[in-house]
Amino acid sequence: MVEPQDEELATIWLAALDEMRQGGHDRLKLLDIAKKMRPDEALAFDRLIRSWHKPGRGFPVPPAPLWRWLLDSFRPSSQQRENLQAQRYLARFVALGLAQSQGVRLRASGGLKLSATAALVLVGAWGWSFVVGAGAGTLEMQAMRMAIGWGAFALGFAAALSLARKLINPPELSPEGEALAWKILDLRPTVGNPTRTSAARKPRRSGKTKDDKRP
Repeated sequence: MVEPQDEELATIWLAALDEMRQGGHDRLKLLDIAKKMRPDEALAFDRLIRSWHKPGRGFPVPPAPLWRWLLDSFRPSSQQRENLQAQRYLARFVALGLAQSQGVRLRASGGLKLSATAALVLVGAWGWSFVVGAGAGTLEMQAMRMAIGWGAFALGFAAALSLARKLINPPELSPEGEALAWKILDLRPTVGNPTRTSAARKPRRSGKTKDDKRP
């Protein structure tokens, strides 16, 4: 089912079959992904995880600069086509279950929910201070209101930045996508080289990977 030149797709299949052999709980999901993956999608996913992977940190999504969208209309047509193609691949990865959609990412954003909730609490405390101390115009009360107001503004601004970053950045890898990504990094150097065995591979999530150069 895999042509000799489609090494990236072969790696997807090897990762899925390795999960089947190990009896992992995601074995059927990864096998279903391998069946649905096309050679061009496998190549795009391979490039994506290699660009996102940071030794010791996993796959953090790089922060996307705002000017990339603000000035996109001034980009060369070839680069615009590449961006659109990347977006289509990301949408396909979401459909395959390899990446999270924007809605899932926003619901799972702990920092966004924490800062937004804290900002709402401080705004409520700021309004309640006027009700409780309606007749109190002391300097202490004014200083407290000012501190609460500035705190609410700072937390609200942090929540807005978190929301903007979630909306403009590409989707994050799902648990299945991250598991497949680690397996690809682990298995990729062995494709086409039968002398390398699984015992020679370093364990996953160690923060250290083998040289990515093809044999």
